[in-house]
Amino acid sequence: MSASQVVPEYDVKFITTESLEAPVVGNVQDDSSTSSASNGTKGVFGYLTFGQGVASDILELYDARQPLVLVGILAMALKIITTYPILTFCGRTAVDDLYGQFRGLDEDAKRKRELFRRITIVSIWFCTTVVLACLVPNISIVIRIIGSLAATFIFVFPGLCLLFVSVKLDNYYYFAKTKWKLAIAVLCVALGTFVFGQVLTMSIMDAASVYRKGHAPVSHEGTPLWNDAEPAAKRKKPSDPGEEPSEKTDAAKDAEKPGEPPDPGVLIKALADLENTASSDAVVRERIASLPPEVSDASLLEKIQDRQAADRLSAQVEEACSLLAEYNSRLAQELEDRKQVSQMLASFTFHQRELMALAEQKLEEHRDKLHKVTHVRNELKSHLQNLPDLTLLPSVTGGLAPLPSAGDLFSHQ
Repeated sequence: MSASQVVPEYDVKFITTESLEAPVVGNVQDDSSTSSASNGTKGVFGYLTFGQGVASDILELYDARQPLVLVGILAMALKIITTYPILTFCGRTAVDDLYGQFRGLDEDAKRKRELFRRITIVSIWFCTTVVLACLVPNISIVIRIIGSLAATFIFVFPGLCLLFVSVKLDNYYYFAKTKWKLAIAVLCVALGTFVFGQVLTMSIMDAASVYRKGHAPVSHEGTPLWNDAEPAAKRKKPSDPGEEPSEKTDAAKDAEKPGEPPDPGVLIKALADLENTASSDAVVRERIASLPPEVSDASLLEKIQDRQAADRLSAQVEEACSLLAEYNSRLAQELEDRKQVSQMLASFTFHQRELMALAEQKLEEHRDKLHKVTHVRNELKSHLQNLPDLTLLPSVTGGLAPLPSAGDLFSHQ
């Protein structure tokens, strides 16, 4: 589970009129609690619904053909349309103030070319967003980068606010609750900084991998919902004979790997059970083949002349329907069993190939060791053959007695 999924990308802030009129700590705490409870509830229900398969863009996991999902997409588009001017206004004001502080302009100097600066800043802002929208291959990358900024709003800024408010109310740290508040504030700032850095780093790495491969990643985060009617979790790429298969990502390759290999005894028993399935039941197939033609041919109904014949044919049709329904259910169960056995065989074959590859690798290593040992053995044998025969050397003592040993010198005989 990636850390980008911990931070909600669609963060909703609740600002009430009461909070604007009286921006005290209690109102800020109430608004923060409401926002945290709302976002936490959405995150919990998202994980309960999709588990570890939850995407960074939660709308990708829903079917866009459903009316409620379409309403959600339209609401998201409306939210983006209404949010863009507000963010542009805040950004323009911030850049204008920074420019005035950098140039050291007073209020009169700021008013002189204020219209020109506004037009310039907004034009550059708009052109930059348009260029980024054209160059970024996938909107999920932008969403994940924006999601990293949500950590600052959720943890860092509230932590800093709590820190400065606590210091302002108790400058000498007299109360014990002040120390607890400071500890919580430091923990929030540290956690927010860690989550922000991790999510931002992962987003940049994903974006770099997309540019290196030259195409968007094939995953449930790969394509935005409004470009495809199928939800990303259920999307399947159609097979086109004329189209070359694209390179699979590492995640797709890992997903295709079978799980743990089955026990050979279980696999043998499953294969043996397939011999007694519905498709091999000759008795039932013979009963189906022996059904009268009136059961399946509607044109023969014209031959019915009386009620007794109709009742008799109705009983035969009911019996045939019951027989076929039971046989079809057995065939469906057989199909599921064969799929399961096929997966077991694929897993068993895959792991046997891995074991064979390891065995071949070990065999090659042992062959190399045997070659080295054989080479050393031949060298040693050649060296031994080239040693001189000491028995053929002349006697160096000249028939004299050998020199006494140390034991003979110190013996007292």
